[in-house]
Amino acid sequence: MDKKKIVEFLAECDLEDIKELSYDDSRIILKFNYYFDDLELEAAEEYANDECEEESKSESWYYEYLLPYLTDFAMDNVEEIVEECSEEVELNYEVICYEPTEVCYDVMNFIAVFSKDEIDDIDLIMLNLDKK
Repeated sequence: MDKKKIVEFLAECDLEDIKELSYDDSRIILKFNYYFDDLELEAAEEYANDECEEESKSESWYYEYLLPYLTDFAMDNVEEIVEECSEEVELNYEVICYEPTEVCYDVMNFIAVFSKDEIDDIDLIMLNLDKK
């Protein structure tokens, strides 16, 4: 597995703060961030303003409209990038995202697992990573 090629690919696609996490030799596990640009944040806020009947920046505004919009947007983009990368390096993959909060929603954190084998133990992988 060519870790350098994977990291370079992700970086070229504007994923940032890429860090390797240890697990075992059969997998590459990377943590990285997706930073929203001003246009993406504006679009999410406009959507929340248009759809939410409650006051702007209320709990409902954040958790039912703004944050789900941003999460879906980032997940779609990152999934596409990681899928393209996995096809190029001929590996299987799984992507996990950590959802943003109203305190910090300009960035989303992700973990991607790349493996030659099927990844059917993602919950166990995440559990072991959380213990480190």
